[in-house]
Amino acid sequence: MNQVFRFCVVIAVFCIVTAYDFKNVDFNEYLADEIDYYSNFDVPIPKLRFRRDDDAMSKDKCKYRRKRLCCAETSMEELHEREKEVKRECFKQVLGKDKEPRIVDPFRCENIEKHKRDMICVMQCVGQKNDVLDESGDIKRAAFGDFVKQSFSKDPWFAEVQDSIIDTCISEAKNATETKTTEEESSCNPAGIKLAHCLFVQTQLSCPDSEVKDMKSCVKLRERIKSKMNDGVPPPPPFLHEE
Repeated sequence: MNQVFRFCVVIAVFCIVTAYDFKNVDFNEYLADEIDYYSNFDVPIPKLRFRRDDDAMSKDKCKYRRKRLCCAETSMEELHEREKEVKRECFKQVLGKDKEPRIVDPFRCENIEKHKRDMICVMQCVGQKNDVLDESGDIKRAAFGDFVKQSFSKDPWFAEVQDSIIDTCISEAKNATETKTTEEESSCNPAGIKLAHCLFVQTQLSCPDSEVKDMKSCVKLRERIKSKMNDGVPPPPPFLHEE
């Protein structure tokens, strides 16, 4: 995948999809990074955050560095690491082994809709391999609950809000499935990609101030999340980016 495809994904903010309309640039960047990595298996997944020296900055000035989360950074990064092989399998299963062509006109992104459908299918595949979605892509309530509790077991504060977060995300994912349009009936189930958004959003909005390491960054992140929620747009999941 090349930078042109990343550009095309961002351009897709003007397109509409019921479950996730791809209007969120942060999430689009995340998806573009995921596709970039899994189509180039020798490239390591970047850490949640990292520092660059002057030489690296001059060479990579157009790349993104990861934003600080409000909390649960370690748990989310560990989850990301555990799912690397699963996601690799799913990208190969959905997208095949061929990479995107290197020469693409950035002003002709006719394949964007297909890429969006592919990402919904990838997330369904990941959920099924994690055994939190059934063969139809619908949520397995008990399994999803156990998965969430285990994923955040190292965060003591999470125990107080976990049931509420689980219920909220299950409800949102079910609604995404039930409101699929006629054209989407034969496509993959959007529950998986909805769960990924919801789990991140609810976690970042629910953590207590005592767990926030960078309040300034957290306030900005929460403002962006709430703004997107008010717009009816799914907010970004973990591993956000900034210039």
